[in-house]
Amino acid sequence: MSIIKKIEAMHKQYGITDGKKCGDCVNLIERQYGNKYFKCAVYGMSCSTSTDWAKKYQACGMFNVEVTPDKHRAISIRVPENEIMDGQIKIPLDSFERCDKPQEVEG
Repeated sequence: MSIIKKIEAMHKQYGITDGKKCGDCVNLIERQYGNKYFKCAVYGMSCSTSTDWAKKYQACGMFNVEVTPDKHRAISIRVPENEIMDGQIKIPLDSFERCDKPQEVEG
């Protein structure tokens, strides 16, 4: 399984809002944990750096669609293994014989 960037996961899930940045969105929340950090209420918030957000990111389709911050929400940033990535060859499953299915023997 490969890992994609947080903002790529947001764009995949919600699309892109052209000409807008996350820094202008109502869902970008400033938090103070010793230092100043930015978090996206749509992506999910925690005290971890894994939910830190950048104001410069291109906004997703949830731009200015206000949501309630949730520390438990987080979009998966893993690409499922069954998803075809750019440049990957697709082999249909029906081209393989199943090993868990009994095969008939002629005779």
